[in-house]
Amino acid sequence: MMTFKLYRKENTPDYCMGRLYISVDDDCPPSGFDFPLGDCLVCDTIEPPVRPSGAFKRGQTAIPAGTYDLILSRSPRFGRMLPALVDVPGMTGIRIHRGNTVADTRGCILPGKYVGKGRLVESTPRELDIVRMLMEAQDGAQIQVIDDFAQPDIEQDGQPFRLSQWPLSSLVEEPIWQRLRQIAA
Repeated sequence: MMTFKLYRKENTPDYCMGRLYISVDDDCPPSGFDFPLGDCLVCDTIEPPVRPSGAFKRGQTAIPAGTYDLILSRSPRFGRMLPALVDVPGMTGIRIHRGNTVADTRGCILPGKYVGKGRLVESTPRELDIVRMLMEAQDGAQIQVIDDFAQPDIEQDGQPFRLSQWPLSSLVEEPIWQRLRQIAA
């Protein structure tokens, strides 16, 4: 089964920024780290902010952390095949689709390259990468959403470390599909 992992790195009152990884059989640690975790960076993400329990605002709240099945289906709103998260508690129509700011989403996950202050660029190619990966998935797919900003720090070489602190490498400039082919070769 293809597994995506979304580590939410920064939660502000206006948006939540994260990093989306895909688990691969071959090790793909980012540059500067010499330990394999088997996750390869796909892109950054933007969502509405994670709100405390009881502070839900329709279309303005990130989905709850958890694991969700991920399917491709035609979006009535966008008129194209997009990844859809299945059985999100209290929400319907949650998808991964292109966009540049939290204003472009109603609770969905926007992929791209984070450039600061709640903005993404290169969202269209990242959406296309994810759709293509899901089209090739033969055993189904799922996404695990982790509120990394809420997790205690772990130690690496005596220093606090979170998975979401991996540097965003220049590999994000290259489509994930090409990178995965290089890993498998």
